Amino acid sequence: FLHARCLHGDPAYLDALRELVFSPTPAAFNAVVEEMIVGELYEWIGKLRNAQQVGNAGALPALACYFVEHLAQILGIAHRHCYRTGSHTLADSLTLPRRPAGYDDLCGAVMAGELADPMRVSYLIERCWRGVAAWTQAEGFTFQGHGEGSWPQGWR
Repeated sequence: FLHARCLHGDPAYLDALRELVFSPTPAAFNAVVEEMIVGELYEWIGKLRNAQQVGNAGALPALACYFVEHLAQILGIAHRHCYRTGSHTLADSLTLPRRPAGYDDLCGAVMAGELADPMRVSYLIERCWRGVAAWTQAEGFTFQGHGEGSWPQGWR
């Protein structure tokens, strides 16, 4: 809706939709970020650890891509930033302030297609995950309804 152009009808309709994009409260934005971390990133870490346990190195490149793509979306929401296009999301995410430790390296490896070494890919994802844990605390996310405290016990 941010860049849509009216081809037919009342242009005020699209203007009203544009205003809706950033109209939710900060608490609503934070709730979405928290839900994406719990519902998406936590799942990808579980899949990473399962793949490591069974020796499924072939799953790691896709896991790295999914993880970094979802984290880029989380960063966009947390910063109220709309990416130019889907193909620019990862590069644009590297311009946002306050990124989790390890994100830049993982994002760079995904963008460069440097995902052949299973040990390195595992390390990059795990390092970024630890960075997400510290980032959520620094950004003040509370994970209401997801466990006690600001970071659910056992998630690191």
